[in-house]
Amino acid sequence: MIPLLYQDDDLFVVNKPAGIAVHQNEWELHREATLTHLLKKQFGVKTLFPAHRLDRSVSGLLLFAKHKAAAKLIHAQFLNNHIQKHYLAIVRGFAPSEGVIDRPLTGESRQPPAKPAITHFQKLDQIALSRPINRYPETRYSLVQAQPQTGRYHQLRRHLAGINHPILGDRKHGDRDHNHFLETEFGIRRVMLHAEQLAFPHPFTGESLHLTGDLPADMKAVMTAFGWMSERKTSKD
Repeated sequence: MIPLLYQDDDLFVVNKPAGIAVHQNEWELHREATLTHLLKKQFGVKTLFPAHRLDRSVSGLLLFAKHKAAAKLIHAQFLNNHIQKHYLAIVRGFAPSEGVIDRPLTGESRQPPAKPAITHFQKLDQIALSRPINRYPETRYSLVQAQPQTGRYHQLRRHLAGINHPILGDRKHGDRDHNHFLETEFGIRRVMLHAEQLAFPHPFTGESLHLTGDLPADMKAVMTAFGWMSERKTSKD
């Protein structure tokens, strides 16, 4: 069962596990293995409309519309920046305390023209490990909260890599040696990126919805090992 965080007659929000594609594409040839197919079976419906997407290796909150009218309104909310998404990422190095990355990005085909892409971020914690990787005597990591203002292909992964703080476990845009550390120490082979929060007004009632999903076990294990979970719990109490 896919964890359900919110549901009404118009929409629902689930907490997607890592390792599941949202819908069928040229890489995901088995429709039965997609999140959309699993949710249709779980809810007993024939159609549903994903309002946005997460990469297969990314976990976290996903918003779905139950009918076309809701899908149309939610799409307009995304275009008008009325839906706020907050991600957690574990990145290489000591990231700046906060910042805005404003760098246009090309689409999935990587063909021009590039489109505007903006990401806001804040560093929540950091750690230095006495373990050398490459030529450096210690290994540094940061816990970053990121809010994409736009929704470009691999936006957070490409933006954070572009400021020399690639996300741990990112095999396409990240650091091979640090990815090897993640796999060796924790047995994890996926990107350490989780869509933790969604905030938006209900498209029909206007009710303010602010939803937070649990961290996946693999990401929680890394954050516990780095000493970030206890401080994080205290800051939320």
